[in-house]
Amino acid sequence: MRRMREPICSSVLILLVLATVAWAAARITSLSPTAGPPGGCLAINGDGFGASQGTKIPSFDMARYYNMQVRSWSNTRIEAILPETLETDIFESRSGTVSVYDDSSRRTHSNSVHYTAVWPRITNVSPSVAAEGDMLTVRGRNFGDRLCTRTHVAIGGHGVHVDALLLSWSNIGITVRIPKSDRLRPGNTYYVGISAQGDARWLSNIDKNFRFEGRR
Repeated sequence: MRRMREPICSSVLILLVLATVAWAAARITSLSPTAGPPGGCLAINGDGFGASQGTKIPSFDMARYYNMQVRSWSNTRIEAILPETLETDIFESRSGTVSVYDDSSRRTHSNSVHYTAVWPRITNVSPSVAAEGDMLTVRGRNFGDRLCTRTHVAIGGHGVHVDALLLSWSNIGITVRIPKSDRLRPGNTYYVGISAQGDARWLSNIDKNFRFEGRR
């Protein structure tokens, strides 16, 4: 009976070793881009990720478990979205690593690759005086790629948080239109900022403003 157990134990050990080798085969070779804003897209290139996601999750700074939403998955490429919930006190940048792990066992599925989260920074809003229906031009940096990013421009202040109407978007410049809203009061000064999708949390500085004139 003892002799029969030895081959079985050996077989199990071999299977575990093979599984471990297969698990460790997943490797990230590059990230594109290597820096981006919360809510922005990220492509994780490599090999051995598996044909489908299953219980595997890409994560930024895995010690904090900032899990990413997956847009597409293949054995060599994962397209994901950096969470808007990343925390910072300076709204500037945060260095960390991107890796892929198994949510069912918390086991690492890949190596870790350096990535920098950069927060949107508004440097100018023009014109300084505007009315309902007017265009506002927002200049700055780290706004992200509009084809993916899950953020928007909002108007705030005096207890108001109103989404602006998007006209154009690039990484350094955004054009919006001031919407019709009974919450915006003539004569008030409102600030403009980049806001997370679905809530009133600001992802950018909100120290640039304009005076609202009401209707033309």
